[in-house]
Amino acid sequence: MIKNIGGKYVVLSEKTGRRFGIYATLAEAKKRLRQVEFFKHRADTAKKGDSGRPRPCCGVSCQWPTYTR
Repeated sequence: MIKNIGGKYVVLSEKTGRRFGIYATLAEAKKRLRQVEFFKHRADTAKKGDSGRPRPCCGVSCQWPTYTR
């Protein structure tokens, strides 16, 4: 949520009241709020086991770099 406090725009968590930044313009505050929402929803999908990234494997066609000691 965005609140106007003392002529500045403050991005706040609706649940905890945590501040995510203080901005001079409403456009900057909206941009930050979109960023917070994006990562909040991304974290929700990671908890469900679907982070959107390929999982490391031991197969020949592995997309992850292999390191040897």
